[in-house]
Amino acid sequence: MSQTVFRPITPEILIASKPFTRFGFLPWGGRSTFIFLPSNELFIVVSTPLDERTRTSLHEFAGTEWESKVAYLLAPDDEHTLYTKEWKKAFPSAQVIASKTTNLPDIDIHNLSTIKIQLFGQLVTHELAVLHVPSKTLIEADLLFNLPAKEQYSKGKAGWFGSLIAKGIHVDGWAHKFIVSGGAGKGPAAIQTGKDASVVASWDFTRIIPCHGEVIEKDGKTAWNKAYGALQAASNEKKTA
Repeated sequence: MSQTVFRPITPEILIASKPFTRFGFLPWGGRSTFIFLPSNELFIVVSTPLDERTRTSLHEFAGTEWESKVAYLLAPDDEHTLYTKEWKKAFPSAQVIASKTTNLPDIDIHNLSTIKIQLFGQLVTHELAVLHVPSKTLIEADLLFNLPAKEQYSKGKAGWFGSLIAKGIHVDGWAHKFIVSGGAGKGPAAIQTGKDASVVASWDFTRIIPCHGEVIEKDGKTAWNKAYGALQAASNEKKTA
């Protein structure tokens, strides 16, 4: 029985949430996001497998001919490529969007007026932040976490020890700032990450759909600035120095 939960966020956005355990004990959760573009194409931020439950849900969401509409497959960072390859094999005509350091083809993005993408090239995982402009929704993988992953484990079971630790991995939690600052590094790399974060902060969004943890339905910009405010401020000071 599939443990994946599907939920429409807006008429144009569907999410697929499932259990995923990190380090063998931490209930991290996994999530793909499916976006129906005005061009009648599907833009997919891939982080879950293409199974029969997914096919059925996309049939319900995007219509009987949904397979012919799969146009873009985005790997949100270097660590989220396994399922992207699976989807690409099933839909060979779809264009893959990934950072230049993956072994997936890197492409230019044309005619996607409803989508913005920002690369965090100085991070080890080379994150891609995605904005769906009409719904003011930011989609990201390992830039911001909002654990515990309640929706992603609604059909699964999480261990008590990992769940206890997960309670601190959100923008107001004790562990999140160490994850962000540690990932950003120091010196020029951290300054560039702050600049990249400032680009995202300049976007108009209220909702954040993370790959790991609960969807932030409102005040997403506030959550982003809590996570990256210090790095953004440091990069701005560097520019004015």
